[in-house]
Amino acid sequence: KSPKHYDANLTRIFDIDGIELSGGQFQKLALARVFYRSHTVLVLDEPSSNLDPIAEKKIFESIKEIIDDCVENGIELKGTYFRSKISSLDKIVEICEDNGIAPSISMFKTTPFELERILEVCNRKKTNLSESMFGKSYKEVERIIELCHDNNIYEITGSHFKKSRDELVDIFKVCDKYNIPKEGIVLYRNAQEIEDIYLFCKERKLHLYNTMFNRTPQEIEDIIKLAKKRQIKLSGELFIRKSNETDKLITLLKRKNVPFTPIVLEKTYDEAKKIGKEGQYHFWKI
Repeated sequence: KSPKHYDANLTRIFDIDGIELSGGQFQKLALARVFYRSHTVLVLDEPSSNLDPIAEKKIFESIKEIIDDCVENGIELKGTYFRSKISSLDKIVEICEDNGIAPSISMFKTTPFELERILEVCNRKKTNLSESMFGKSYKEVERIIELCHDNNIYEITGSHFKKSRDELVDIFKVCDKYNIPKEGIVLYRNAQEIEDIYLFCKERKLHLYNTMFNRTPQEIEDIIKLAKKRQIKLSGELFIRKSNETDKLITLLKRKNVPFTPIVLEKTYDEAKKIGKEGQYHFWKI
């Protein structure tokens, strides 16, 4: 809008006839300048910090189109703090310096107010901050911590926040009934599933391994059949994967003439393929 057009100074420090832009206007212009030129790498530090929500939405729609064009041409883009559109990005890396927060996209499920309150609750209750708390209200987080303390659980982990407080109450009742530890994989199941797995093992006089809670009763039965077929002693590692995945790993070991050991079941198939390259027990180092 200046009579000088492209020759206009965007400040009055050097030119009394210059133009003073608002923070948002300056940011829009800066973005326009950035995307006008060709780049191999773009680093955008809070590119919408001075924009109102409507302008921010339009900017990100434009950036998304430009990103798509850049990707087609093999250009790498790196940005920080794309909070309003973070879920639309293909790859996200977050860095948090304080409070030991584990970087994760789930952090953005929580508002800054809730996050601050959650931190206060954790400090007051002497509980480590967990990624699983994000997305819950600070009141719900506090109620879960208090429930754990009531059940003499003081080493509270992320798994305790996978469920709501009411779901945890039911889970703890089943755990108390059957003397099952209230931790780890168990807490990823609901109360009925925990009871079904416990009773399934009890009826068949099976030792209850914690990893069994990774599987359904039918999957447990399939693994037991596989163990009998392959003449393998039952162990907790056998229930890390489904029977067909375990069978595939065992076949691979047999083809490589490597003795089976349960520790290999903690590895992926691709990791197991490396066995034998540096000795038959190389998988211990994978």
